[in-house]
Amino acid sequence: MVPASWCIDALQRHLIAGRKFGHPGDPGLRAFVKLIESTPALRDCERRLLERHEAALAEAIAASSSPPVPLVAATALARFVLGALDLARDQPNYDQTLTGILDILRHGWPGS
Repeated sequence: MVPASWCIDALQRHLIAGRKFGHPGDPGLRAFVKLIESTPALRDCERRLLERHEAALAEAIAASSSPPVPLVAATALARFVLGALDLARDQPNYDQTLTGILDILRHGWPGS
């Protein structure tokens, strides 16, 4: 089992490395995202894929967390991380945005 902060760090490295396949300014990526967002069947498919990723990510988090966390808490974390990914993809500085969002998991809400 690994500390929760290591899970967040690993997720961040994975999500940032995965982003190298497309940059928000890339016209091909923008056209692809626009196609998905404008086609109901593709949006449904994307939603189903994210739900599968959420379940797999939640199970991995629950299985590797120390101290152990309930699956429902791991699912909330997985949902937060995938939501962060979705929000960051539309920002000019994906890496910085994602890091800022995930820092809330590491350190808590600023000023609290």
